[in-house]
Amino acid sequence: FRSDLNDALGAIATNNSGATEPFTTYANQWWYDTSNDILKIRSESDDAWINVGYLDQSNNEFKPYVGGTQVDTQSTATWEAGTSTTEGIVSPAKVKAAVDALVDGNALTHDDETKVGALAWCGPVSTVSVPINYGGLVSGSDLRTASAGRQASGGNGQFNYNDPGFSGTWKCLGYLQDTIVGDGGVGTLFVRIS
Repeated sequence: FRSDLNDALGAIATNNSGATEPFTTYANQWWYDTSNDILKIRSESDDAWINVGYLDQSNNEFKPYVGGTQVDTQSTATWEAGTSTTEGIVSPAKVKAAVDALVDGNALTHDDETKVGALAWCGPVSTVSVPINYGGLVSGSDLRTASAGRQASGGNGQFNYNDPGFSGTWKCLGYLQDTIVGDGGVGTLFVRIS
């Protein structure tokens, strides 16, 4: 009896660790698979092992499984690049840093137009096909900054014809029926998307 009891206590203390699964299994039983360094738990119906996490023995790190996929920590630079297909764990601070690096929430002036997410009140030059509906895309080089106010002479607004325009691609957040012609034309809000 004592030997059996010591074996049972040893199995509990080591999470039933071994290279092969325990011969006798129970619902919700732990097993540390030493051949793959994966901590597993037996399903409630006692018919399958569920991966809980990978134990990186070289670095003394635990890497959980989420939705059946092992996830890992990733650097802020990896999140900002947005190209990694490796599942990962990220803190809210890393998400915020990545968003801040890609979109400048204060980008409301021409000086900030280099950032995706920049906003500008503009009108298109005469070479652009009109009307431009909500969601229409326009090259930044075809836009000129504008005033939203009416001119004393009755025109719709004023445009900066000497403005070199913007870089990137911009999305119309309003509607434009006309291009910039003389002192006429109407501006609307655009957001830089690339």
